[in-house]
Amino acid sequence: MTLKDRVLLASLWLLAASCFCWGTELEYEVKAEYLERFTRFIDWPADSFAANHGGRFRLCVIGKNPFGSYLQEMTREVKFKGKPAEIKLIQDPRRTADCDLLFIANSEEARLKEVLQITKDKPILTISDTPGFAEVGVAINFYNQDAKIRFEINNEAIKRNRLHVSSRLLDLARQVKETSK
Repeated sequence: MTLKDRVLLASLWLLAASCFCWGTELEYEVKAEYLERFTRFIDWPADSFAANHGGRFRLCVIGKNPFGSYLQEMTREVKFKGKPAEIKLIQDPRRTADCDLLFIANSEEARLKEVLQITKDKPILTISDTPGFAEVGVAINFYNQDAKIRFEINNEAIKRNRLHVSSRLLDLARQVKETSK
């Protein structure tokens, strides 16, 4: 493991260990930072980025945007997988097939199965922060424990969507198995 990898892992661990989320705004700023850091430990198939999006990383949020303006501001300065990020706020589940990373807001609980059916077998990293979403097929799900932000990973969903997650990231996460298909 290189020094750079150690620093990245330490920063993820510090975010998880030290975030006392006193308010929704701070909580979603931390989660936005996590989105970018996750991409450092996940590999997409070679045909997923530049061929489809003109060299941009397409970051989508479906449903009510919990990040406010922070995600847009952050992506002006931070690259995802070494590429500039393009933010798409979407409401129509059919538009999710064109994303590299899809954050599924809790407002989409009623349409979750539809969204997951559309993204199934596509190189899309699905992320949410709603209890139970990982068990039904979301790849990464945030949860709060002891006033800290933690995350769980559904490795079946990662593999189904042709992504590869580093074992270093898996070691930091709670592993979740799907309860229904």
